Amino acid sequence: MCISGASGAAPRSPRHCISWFSRGDWRGKIGDVTKPSSDVPGSSLTWLTFDDVAERLGVSRARVKRLVEDHALGSRSIDGRRLIPDIFLADGEPVHHLRGTLISLHDAGYDDDEACEWMITPNDIVGTTPIEALRASRKTEVRRAIQFLAF
Repeated sequence: MCISGASGAAPRSPRHCISWFSRGDWRGKIGDVTKPSSDVPGSSLTWLTFDDVAERLGVSRARVKRLVEDHALGSRSIDGRRLIPDIFLADGEPVHHLRGTLISLHDAGYDDDEACEWMITPNDIVGTTPIEALRASRKTEVRRAIQFLAF
């Protein structure tokens, strides 16, 4: 399934879909991550150190590091330190379906920083930030948006 192109009509076959993506007609239509989250209006995330997350989850710092390595939590480098957005935590644990979503982003070619940024940036397909959609149990929409990134 492709998103409608500039003319408003979606490509009708996979061959046309590939051509549509090759021409770049999709740019700006599937939630490009071009701005850092600090430039997104209304973005007021709290970034946590591994020690902060360990305290919130009631586990060791080493366990938090392992959760990040296993993609159960996302992190990004800010000022030379790996930090985790607090919105990735819910009820004393990582947000449900976050791990599979982060793995899908890595499969689409995103590194840890890019995956974290994508999760907290508003996305046109999802209609909100992907992490907010996951928190609202809208995993399917988020994963559908990731499918378009693999092109």
